[in-house]
Amino acid sequence: MRFATLGKGPEQVFIVVRNDDGADIGAGVPLEWKADGTRDGIDVQAFQTAAKQSLFVGANHYAFSDGEYGLAQVYGYDDDALVLKHGIATNSNVAIGDVAIPNTNGQFEFVVAGTQVTNNHATTVGVVCYDKMVAAMQTLASASSATITGTCGVFLRCM
Repeated sequence: MRFATLGKGPEQVFIVVRNDDGADIGAGVPLEWKADGTRDGIDVQAFQTAAKQSLFVGANHYAFSDGEYGLAQVYGYDDDALVLKHGIATNSNVAIGDVAIPNTNGQFEFVVAGTQVTNNHATTVGVVCYDKMVAAMQTLASASSATITGTCGVFLRCM
């Protein structure tokens, strides 16, 4: 683990990970453990297993290529998390304190804490969202479409 303290700034914790996605992973993308029995505990891929939120690692800190080592942020304020630009419903704003989950398209999506999620979208059935692992730290105006992405300051608690 690497701890970053910026003078009087917020604490941030990072872990070293290896990209085993088969493709480049951009900055701010949610990551999941790639557990296949070879290098468990170091290999990650862009988040893609909707039914297994427990594999969520944290947010990729810098873009890195397949097979390279990089940093995943697991705790603290992240000012450039890649998110879908809507709140708990399409066309609602993201509000400070809204809870986010990683989705299989490579962004965070804001949902109601403790709601059920299916295919990583808030619904009434499916897998329970692990609430409070990622929380919005700024407001974000909603986009006109549920697929428009942007960046948002979030607080990560993945340790």
